Amino acid sequence: MPLSNTILLIVGLAVLILGGELLVRGASRIALRLKMSPLVVGVTIVAFGTSAPELLISIQAALAGSPDITMGNVIGSNICNLALVLGITALIAPIPVNSDSIKIDWPMTMGCTILLYFLIQEGYVNDYEGIGFILLLLLYMFFIIRRSRKNHMA
Repeated sequence: MPLSNTILLIVGLAVLILGGELLVRGASRIALRLKMSPLVVGVTIVAFGTSAPELLISIQAALAGSPDITMGNVIGSNICNLALVLGITALIAPIPVNSDSIKIDWPMTMGCTILLYFLIQEGYVNDYEGIGFILLLLLYMFFIIRRSRKNHMA
């Protein structure tokens, strides 16, 4: 690898680490101001912040006529988040799991995964199905934000 690529890689990693740090600090402040639980902030703000680059790459791939990259990105990202991110974090320190995650977040994750499995059996995900996923996300976010505020006020 040429020296310029190595330098760009190191600078990119440094920017990524700094951006991650700023995202977590900002999300924590938002959680305190909006009286929301850190879990809800992680599921919303941090998730959107970390998914934005993936979304842009997927849109570019779809516009360039390479929708397989989009599917690979979605599936690969989920596997990596569950296996690598969760696995390494659990190696460093135990991760407490509250009952809301087991009752709400886990079923939502599995439900969307199973839904995607059945939808791709026809060989594609169409625009109506995409709208359905977006609506599911919006309903889920509305529900967890409302629930978090109600629990935080109590």
